[in-house]
Amino acid sequence: MSVPDLERLIDCVAVSSALDGLLVYGASGSQLESLADRLARGLLQAGAEAVDRVWLGAAESEDLLWGVADLPQGWNGRGLLVPPPNTTRIVIVPDLARLSLAAARAGVTMLGASHVRIERRGRSSVVPVHHRWIASLPDATGSSVSRHLVDRFPVRIRMPVRPIVSRLDILREALTHPEQRALPGPSQGVRERGGARIVTDEAIEQTMSCMASNVSGNVRESLALLEVAKALALLDAKPSVDANTVREAARLLDLGKQSDRDEAAADSAGASATPSSLGASADFTRPDPMLVTPVDECGASNTEPNVRLATAGDALLGTDSQIDGADAPAGASPQAETLPPHEYASLRMPWRLAQVASSGRGTIIGTRRAETTRDLAIVDTLFAAAPMQSLRRAALEQPPTDIILRRSDLRSYRRVPLATELFVLVIDYTSVVDREWLDSLIPFLRHAYAARAKVCVIKVGAKDATNPLRAERVLARNVLVPGIAALLDAPAGSATPLADGLSLALQAIQQSFGHGRVAARRATLVVVTDGRGNVTLKASREGCLTERVGRQGIEDARSVARDLRALTHTKRVLINPGPTLLRDLPLALAAALDAEIVRVTDHHG
Repeated sequence: MSVPDLERLIDCVAVSSALDGLLVYGASGSQLESLADRLARGLLQAGAEAVDRVWLGAAESEDLLWGVADLPQGWNGRGLLVPPPNTTRIVIVPDLARLSLAAARAGVTMLGASHVRIERRGRSSVVPVHHRWIASLPDATGSSVSRHLVDRFPVRIRMPVRPIVSRLDILREALTHPEQRALPGPSQGVRERGGARIVTDEAIEQTMSCMASNVSGNVRESLALLEVAKALALLDAKPSVDANTVREAARLLDLGKQSDRDEAAADSAGASATPSSLGASADFTRPDPMLVTPVDECGASNTEPNVRLATAGDALLGTDSQIDGADAPAGASPQAETLPPHEYASLRMPWRLAQVASSGRGTIIGTRRAETTRDLAIVDTLFAAAPMQSLRRAALEQPPTDIILRRSDLRSYRRVPLATELFVLVIDYTSVVDREWLDSLIPFLRHAYAARAKVCVIKVGAKDATNPLRAERVLARNVLVPGIAALLDAPAGSATPLADGLSLALQAIQQSFGHGRVAARRATLVVVTDGRGNVTLKASREGCLTERVGRQGIEDARSVARDLRALTHTKRVLINPGPTLLRDLPLALAAALDAEIVRVTDHHG
């Protein structure tokens, strides 16, 4: 998508109340701010009397969103989602994956609705919806957001890549041609052009043709395409919506490319194609819809689903890579995404969680009732006490300027639990070529996921290494980060700096154990190697080979392994890929590590 196409979509969102949600994949906070500025100007030119904006994140509660009645003037008791009369509010969500539960519920309720009924604190009210939502979602976190929330956004696009332009050139152009900084002409005079446009039969047929490749079967996407076409007709002053307007809307939403690919595949198959030829011409760039059919049937069934424990043969890694979409095709539409599967294992809170969660550290995700003043949420405490102030002042005969608090009013922050486990994975890519070793790793990945462990991956002998004589370290907050799946499938290089990789693992564990209150309590070290290190530790640190290696690389790896053996609270595992030559090397390295040996042919459920 180009920048002019994005600006035209912003105009469509401004002139159509049905297009009240814009989801942009891969947009930053500053880019969302620019889109909101453009949308605000379009709304004012389209007839809005006033436009303001709010930001939603991970800490918004019900009281902050919908307000608290009977608050004194100046306490902002209206709420973030209750704008003043005759005001259109732009709601900006910088990261939809981190949106609070209360805000996510509000988004599902408000997007696509004309009004919202609020029943809180014994009162009932109706709030008209004059909102425009602009949200960003990184491509990597698409599987962690509810599809019910994502489907409420009628317009879902990817952020176009802007060309690199000098800031001085931009300022010089703005000063030289100030009239070009205004909103372009299509949005001018929209108020005088009337309301809805007539949709012709040809437009409906073209819509069905464009959505023929929609494997999700969601009717919202077809309706969104028609609404964009109606907005385009309104901007271009057309009396009706024809097929060409629908094609233009499909092009803006990146639906035309998908339809063209499907038509080309159907034409190449031919009228006399056999089942085998049809299978050969299928489009493998898109996920197989049968992958999500069992999940949909289980979710829609009224009977109790057949629940079983996940085994090593459930292909955890393959499913993760499809969901994360790290290697999605460039022309793939963001409208058609694969539904996330069920969780592989239930999340377990780490041990001593109560002490860690109440330490005042970690990301704030909400508030809760408190018995003490530790980690006190002052604003939420005042909001909880505000409705009862008039009664308390009357009972205690206190002046109206006093604020009377009780223990039941106290609120403390609810925070994300800090990770207390560390999962370190050392992968020797030169030892796992042409071997099915991922099944042996799945039990340890499942445990790291269930324990919310931080992840550290040490790349040894990777083809894309910056220096082939050195290992590289990659840190991630958990195993669901898309980059982890990509690291497991990296190609092998020529050198094997095994000693340097084990040294990086030793440093990672020692640093994780030595960070005070946020330090990890336990670590799991998994080493995947055949023990054949052909780079000495000295060569890795100097970055060049100056002498013959011999067995020195193997001895350096064993020396670092003996240092890892001395670590406490660390579980050590060595996955033996089963080399055809020098089979005693992985056994000797496991003995130096004092590690459990898992052969690639073994199956650990």
